[in-house]
Amino acid sequence: MQSPVKKELPDFLKPQNHWMIGDYLPNITIDPQSSLKLYDLIDRYLIVAVVSTTCAPCLEAMEIVNEFIESFPGYRLVILIETDDETFERAKEAFHESALLYHVPDRVLVEELKIFGYPWSYGINIEGQIIAHATCGVRRMFMNVVEPFHRFHREIR
Repeated sequence: MQSPVKKELPDFLKPQNHWMIGDYLPNITIDPQSSLKLYDLIDRYLIVAVVSTTCAPCLEAMEIVNEFIESFPGYRLVILIETDDETFERAKEAFHESALLYHVPDRVLVEELKIFGYPWSYGINIEGQIIAHATCGVRRMFMNVVEPFHRFHREIR
């Protein structure tokens, strides 16, 4: 009797393991020249927006994130952008002056950070634990990521 042949699904049909609330976002290097790592930017919390200049929904996401930075410049928010060098320089000019913008290769974002897709955002606590995540291409969903961190910005009376 012959054993049954196991068929394996092609990679694009396999279910992906994505980060869940409570997981820890990897502490990737976001600036190789200075050895700056993602966790170096955490001060009680960090909102991480991940965008690419090669995805159409990311244009709207960039506008949403930039408007948020302009309205709330005191929030800890970093933008990791996948693009070429020339476009990155232009992107730096397009964002508000207080924006923390880093050019991170797609390979790092996909293989090391294991992003859900572009555009995406994460809200992490002081330990790098994911508190919230959602697309940053829809204002309401991005605000759901930001909402847990409002308490750090309310006036104490």
